[in-house]
Amino acid sequence: MQLTLPLAALLLGASTVAALPGQGPGSPDPVNDLVVVSSNTAVGRRNLVERRTCYNTGSTIGRDFAYAAIDAFCKSVMGKTTTPGVPMTGTYTWSGGSETMFISAAPINGCTFKVDDNCNKLLQDPIMNCNVDGPTNTTQGGYWTDSCGQWTADPGSDGSRI
Repeated sequence: MQLTLPLAALLLGASTVAALPGQGPGSPDPVNDLVVVSSNTAVGRRNLVERRTCYNTGSTIGRDFAYAAIDAFCKSVMGKTTTPGVPMTGTYTWSGGSETMFISAAPINGCTFKVDDNCNKLLQDPIMNCNVDGPTNTTQGGYWTDSCGQWTADPGSDGSRI
């Protein structure tokens, strides 16, 4: 699947920040009760052993584009069930630019899973938490693995993996 994301994708529902306003003693605290929701979907807790692997090498990509590509990928596969050994993949190209990003949700260990609200969480984690010592607006990505799946966010301007 090859998709092109316009700059407007960043402005239309890429993420939403919501807070409950305080209204006196005992009311919700607008800072502590801040909820960040990606693609207007709350993220649930998973009870699997999960591990992040950062590439720390290869092409870099702008984080804004990475988040928009991840949102588009997760929307396209939400609710679908994987087949053992058959990854769901997408390659995204920044409109008018040369940046590309490969994204994958791959079942491993003979598992199948239904893509749920954790899609964004698992793909965004290597974007948010890898290469944090470098420029804050770029990333080299990585992947997130649990006992049943591997979630890959791999930037690359030359079409190669990492």
